[in-house]
Amino acid sequence: MNALATLGLSPGAGIVLNDVEWRVERQEPHLGRVQLVRPDGGR
Repeated sequence: MNALATLGLSPGAGIVLNDVEWRVERQEPHLGRVQLVRPDGGR
């Protein structure tokens, strides 16, 4: 099982890091990357 599946980081999922809310915009599991976006559109 890969880490993305374990954490549930599918597009549209929400996550909070350092008290900042993010949304998963896209994932590239073959590269181990996840693109996050803030509610204000910042990446």
